[in-house]
Amino acid sequence: MLIIINHTLRRLGLDEKGASAVEYAILVGIIGATLATGAQLFATDLSNVFRDLMSHVNLGTSASA
Repeated sequence: MLIIINHTLRRLGLDEKGASAVEYAILVGIIGATLATGAQLFATDLSNVFRDLMSHVNLGTSASA
């Protein structure tokens, strides 16, 4: 029984596929978080642009009336 456990632990120690999968998962998570943050910042800036545009449009229509 001890030989089987020892053999399994050695085999798992040599297998690096799991480590690569974890590294890729961490990388995908970091990229996803970066994209989400960038999208949020872009949305805020875009909202400010449209608010300013509407402010100018409203000033223009009330000045001509």
